[in-house]
Amino acid sequence: MCKLKIFLFLIVCCFVGEAFAVTRCMLTNPTSCKRTLSTDGYYDWHATCSGSGVTDMVVKGVGFCSSSNGNTRGTTAETINISETESENQYCWCKMVYPTVSSKYVFSHDTYSSGYCAYYCAAQCAYDLATYSTFRASIFQF
Repeated sequence: MCKLKIFLFLIVCCFVGEAFAVTRCMLTNPTSCKRTLSTDGYYDWHATCSGSGVTDMVVKGVGFCSSSNGNTRGTTAETINISETESENQYCWCKMVYPTVSSKYVFSHDTYSSGYCAYYCAAQCAYDLATYSTFRASIFQF
């Protein structure tokens, strides 16, 4: 009898579970963003973005140092390379991870140094999001 109750409970959860899913409002084309956390030396960044009737939507992301050169701020890539030779990882790439994960990596800039990239990349991602509309449009591609 106990096994039957557990089985029925699992069946009900499979069909009803979607009704209890969490829904978030997602801003797809923000007109402005401001940095809220972009401390040098960290890998993550935070910002708030507004537009289309939505104000102060929290956005979080991470910065990556790569050996892949995107050449132009706002360039997107589905994959990036990270070299085993640390000194080659001088190109800063960004990705949004909240409220959803952006579908692509977005190029920020060439730091000319892997050490500089590791220390400043995430802060630069937040700066680019707040400053450049082309970068903003690229990071909000889904």
